[in-house]
Amino acid sequence: MTNNWPIVLNISLVFLLVIFYFLWFGALDFDFLMTFFRWKIRDYLSNVLEIGKTTQNGRGTPLEITYFMNGNKYRVSSPSMSGIRTGQIKSACPRHLFDDDLKFIDAPYNYAEREKFAETFGEYLGPFRNFHGIPTTPKMLGIEYSIVVEYRDERIIIYDPDDIVQV
Repeated sequence: MTNNWPIVLNISLVFLLVIFYFLWFGALDFDFLMTFFRWKIRDYLSNVLEIGKTTQNGRGTPLEITYFMNGNKYRVSSPSMSGIRTGQIKSACPRHLFDDDLKFIDAPYNYAEREKFAETFGEYLGPFRNFHGIPTTPKMLGIEYSIVVEYRDERIIIYDPDDIVQV
């Protein structure tokens, strides 16, 4: 059996020299590099430990999510679909960003709050925009105020914190 350590060490040193070269001349910034390595380490650990691992064996096959809870391993299989699904949630915003006629109050700070809320709300909605099939209230999402939900069929409904959001 041959010893491959000198080759591995030389490749690693060349890789580090290339990174330092690009950092020195400004082609890369340190924040980008740290973000890249953080994601690579997270990806490596999720594959090795099978934590939060997602797999899909080709276009049109189900997406499989593997996770652990209380020492048990669980898997969720989700069908792979594409295209717009009608009758589902299009967008959601906090109620205080609208006037009495449900018209968006046009102010610069409202746009930032609306975008942040939409991003967080979208993560809970999931890929099929149905809260992963779980009946959900705004309070379950940590929202202590009323929200305005717009559906693809042009309906607009106001939900209080304890109301179940219809999907």
